[in-house]
Amino acid sequence: MLTLLLFVVYCKFSFMYIIRSEAGQPLRDELAKSPQKILASAFSEFIPKSDVTMTPASTSTHTSLLGEESVAPSTDASNPPAPSTSATSDAYFQGLALIKTLVKLIPGWLQSNRSVFDTLVLVWKSPARVSRLQKEQELNLVQVSTKCC
Repeated sequence: MLTLLLFVVYCKFSFMYIIRSEAGQPLRDELAKSPQKILASAFSEFIPKSDVTMTPASTSTHTSLLGEESVAPSTDASNPPAPSTSATSDAYFQGLALIKTLVKLIPGWLQSNRSVFDTLVLVWKSPARVSRLQKEQELNLVQVSTKCC
């Protein structure tokens, strides 16, 4: 089991290393063309179901996303079962890392993808994030560094 865990960690770091490298330019370009896929994979609980099915190149503006309304996950019976909390958390942080990398290496990408920006605002304002930050404030430094890495 430990070997599998180490392999998964290695793959995550290798993927981000490739994305950041000069050789990763074609992969970055393909990822940059699919912001909705990134959002659907990493932040599905923050985007309305109709947005998940949009075309990958779509950059429509979601005016309701920045309002005070919250976007609750759909409870439709046709939805697959929710992934485990650790898988969701892992996808969340990997999605943030990927977006951070794309923004750093493709400066105009976030500006041209309003739906990504709007989703990041929802993530920032989410009660789950605020709660996590409050819990982390109560931990000592050793617990926080062990928990996050």
